[in-house]
Amino acid sequence: MFVRVVLSPQQKELLDRICQKLGQSESETLRIAFLQYAEKLSLITEKVHG
Repeated sequence: MFVRVVLSPQQKELLDRICQKLGQSESETLRIAFLQYAEKLSLITEKVHG
């Protein structure tokens, strides 16, 4: 399944910097962030490991 994400130029730059620091792809970075957000909202209970 694919999801399209629209970012402002500033958000894209920030995402690029995060990916570079973590050594991850955009897809992996956004997937982990999404799962961590869902966990914080108590929508999932398993811990997310990056």
